[in-house]
Amino acid sequence: MCIDGFGLSLPSSAMPPELPVIIWELIIDHLWENSDALKQSALVCKAWQARCRFHLLSKIVLRHTRSVHRLAHLLSEKPELRERVLGAEIWGGPNIPPIAQFGTFASMLAKKLPALQVLCVYYAEWQQRTVRPNTFLHLATFASVFELRLSNVVFPTKLVLARLICALPNLLFLNVVDVTVRSKEWNPLAFAGVLPPIKMVRFDGASDDVADLIARDVELVRGAMHLSVGWTDDTEDRWSDGALITILQCAGSALDQMSLRLWRVPKRVSEHSADAPAGKWSATNSIDGVSDYHAPVTHDVAPDSVLTFSTCAVLRLLTLCCCLSMPSKTINPESAPAPSISTAWLHELVASITSSRRQGLTIELDARHLVDLGPLELVKIMTDFLLHQKSTQIDAMLADTARFKALMVVQVRLTCGPRTTLRTEADWV
Repeated sequence: MCIDGFGLSLPSSAMPPELPVIIWELIIDHLWENSDALKQSALVCKAWQARCRFHLLSKIVLRHTRSVHRLAHLLSEKPELRERVLGAEIWGGPNIPPIAQFGTFASMLAKKLPALQVLCVYYAEWQQRTVRPNTFLHLATFASVFELRLSNVVFPTKLVLARLICALPNLLFLNVVDVTVRSKEWNPLAFAGVLPPIKMVRFDGASDDVADLIARDVELVRGAMHLSVGWTDDTEDRWSDGALITILQCAGSALDQMSLRLWRVPKRVSEHSADAPAGKWSATNSIDGVSDYHAPVTHDVAPDSVLTFSTCAVLRLLTLCCCLSMPSKTINPESAPAPSISTAWLHELVASITSSRRQGLTIELDARHLVDLGPLELVKIMTDFLLHQKSTQIDAMLADTARFKALMVVQVRLTCGPRTTLRTEADWV
């Protein structure tokens, strides 16, 4: 037998040495997030089953009602496995189907998952006919769950979403990405839930209805200390400035850390409707002052509302990530007018910070989505952006020790290098 690439030959009858089980277990440990690979590995031999089952149970994935029944049967036969389940993911599908298994999960596994920490619902629609009425009562028994993740989920009403969030009594981290509500109506008299002690909120995608609910209707985020917006990698964010303004108006007084990733210029809501008609290109609305597209904004906030950090009175750490744009072919940066107050939005945001506790500021320029650009071009785009955003004035402002007594660290980063897959061996050379 010849081993290609190394020039070694072994007799055809020779077998490779048997590896100790501990080596295979270390390899299995690297597959801890790949449930499909773990399921296949568990079928190889009995020596692998225990290790594979350990990782499979740490994060269970439920795609249909049958999987919930199998899990409940397994935990009934082997109660010692209940403590191993730390996370549960309930999946619908690419077409956002109803999730009948959610009600089954809540009823059959109530009080049987004492160590469950994270509950996730992905790509699904919540329909009243597929979810049992007592589901929220069963969810209240999951006292160990401190994180709820909702991504690409459709709810019939705001009331259903509010009851789901408030059904988890010790919820600390709310992660909401592309969550929509079919009915925009809200009746405060119909809601009688106890608000959980939410401290961290991640908000992204087209979730403006959720922003109204958690910040205005129920005020779930009033005590939140950490806010993260816009960090989904797969698509450009579609949250509106009005949604973020609504959250900051409610949670700003308690926020300690905030991290924002911006694909577009934050601007006054009134300017969205007056200056940039729906479906049009605007030459002054991009992240670096060149042409960019803006979708219409319909979020219901005051006409004179503007994105500002003035409400964040105790903000300590702030990260602003700006996604850079390609240079415009129709606008010459050298002949462009000097940046005005309305276009130097980064300067405006930094100047709006009133917190005397601010210790750190990070300005990150994200160029990973820009392709076919050399290093010199990337540096040119970055320097043009900083010049346009009054970087010299920002530096002088931050150097004012009388205003920012607690400021210790200021960082400016350039994140570049698109995430691409090397398809052939020649790409490595």
